Amino acid sequence: MAHHQQLLDWIENELINQTLHLGDNLPDDRVLAREVGISQNHMRESLKHCEEIGVLRLYEGRKKSIIAQLVREPAASAGPAISLYLASSLSPRQDLLATCLLLENHALTGPDYDQSAFEELDRIVEAMQGDATSLSDFHDLEADFHIQLGRLSGNALISALLATLRDAMIEARFELVSQVPLWSATASRLRMEYRAIVDAARSGDAALAQTLLKANLQERFAEAGHSVDFETPTREAGRINLEPIEVETQELVPEDWGGPIEPDLFEALTRIQPMGAAPASAQPPTGSATRRRQGTVSPVVRVASTTASPEARATDPHAAEPARAVEEDPGEDAAAVLREGYECATSDR
Repeated sequence: MAHHQQLLDWIENELINQTLHLGDNLPDDRVLAREVGISQNHMRESLKHCEEIGVLRLYEGRKKSIIAQLVREPAASAGPAISLYLASSLSPRQDLLATCLLLENHALTGPDYDQSAFEELDRIVEAMQGDATSLSDFHDLEADFHIQLGRLSGNALISALLATLRDAMIEARFELVSQVPLWSATASRLRMEYRAIVDAARSGDAALAQTLLKANLQERFAEAGHSVDFETPTREAGRINLEPIEVETQELVPEDWGGPIEPDLFEALTRIQPMGAAPASAQPPTGSATRRRQGTVSPVVRVASTTASPEARATDPHAAEPARAVEEDPGEDAAAVLREGYECATSDR
């Protein structure tokens, strides 16, 4: 067993036997080492470990001895772990408020309240009344108010669980400050609501106290534009549905494309070449393209008609002109080819 775990077990037994209480000082490290049954060096390492996890506070005693004090609220050491759970939640704000409401509603059920908790609640509400109370102090008092509500039940575990949520409650309220219309008006309303909750519980009207508490939590966030629904399960929020999609082909003309392809446009696209490159050998159009383009002149390649002699043209004015060589014009760019080809195709229709 780890040495710090031996120390924690010893502290737990002392608390169970009522020989030690939260907030008490432990014996110095030399005496404590003998009590637990480990060396003094291991005891010092164990004390430092327990301080890191928030169970103890260490002080230097006489002759370089170490005095350890149990913290009064050891549950607060679990706060960082709770924050990790909230950070991974689908709806952290709603989960936090629903948990606080669940615990505090149970504490307000009554009727056997812990009367010492009322004294602390009165002190907290009174401290809120000062106009000079800073924003940070006000949020600290709010968190303490909700923890003390948990103490009304007399169940130490409820107040301990609320104590683990203290930092999360303060952080959630700080996020809302910049979103409320006027903080001074909000603070005045909160003071009255907290006083009303305490008075309702003290009078024995548990149902009224629970109603006021729920309204306080909902209104606090609704005022900042964040509606909270305690009835909706948070497991349904933020669901992500991932479905596979087909990646579209990057080909110029997909093989399985069902739309019509105009021959003139297709021919023009196949003729596109880089600037300055020699065009490929021209192939005369065939089929329906030949019939539509009969008598037209290609913008790039001009093919001569049937050759006729000068004598034939003199006797027959309709005879064909002399044959001319195929001329290629590599100077025209691809855009001109595409545009003129499209104009020819549309004029034939």
